[in-house]
Amino acid sequence: MNRLRKASLLIATAAVALAGVIVPAATASAASCSGLSCAGHDPAVYGCISTSSTSSAVTSGADVATIVNYFSSGCDANWGYAYLNAAAEQAGWSLEIQTYTHDRNDNYEISCFPGPNNTGSPDEWCPSGYPTYNGSNGWPAWSDMVDGANKVYAEIFVYDGNGKYVNYAIAAQ
Repeated sequence: MNRLRKASLLIATAAVALAGVIVPAATASAASCSGLSCAGHDPAVYGCISTSSTSSAVTSGADVATIVNYFSSGCDANWGYAYLNAAAEQAGWSLEIQTYTHDRNDNYEISCFPGPNNTGSPDEWCPSGYPTYNGSNGWPAWSDMVDGANKVYAEIFVYDGNGKYVNYAIAAQ
């Protein structure tokens, strides 16, 4: 995880603790992208504030992870945001986030985490065999954004401590 992503993560974690709200922290400036121009960019870096969300939980006997699909009306973009519960984290479980849509020009956009970060590309696929994220740099984790003009899906895949696939969940809006 690069330094900018780590700094954004620390700011977001502090914002959660102080505000009790689960959104990546924005910079003091106004949003610096909109719709198509947000694709492949980090919402915390680009000043995008969540104005609505949907969520879904991954279960394996109990809820073990949560995926949230955030939308920013100021940026007209969505991103996926996820975390494991304490028991799953302590057991060494991990996750992968994928956020995808067909943009306003009907082009397919995808962003994943962990994977390419803040590239500005609407095509950020998780490379095959890319390691999943286990919270080693803290929680939450989030994907870069995709255009929010059409229905957007935020999906989480969860793996146990041995790397075995457990389950998935999708939050759409």
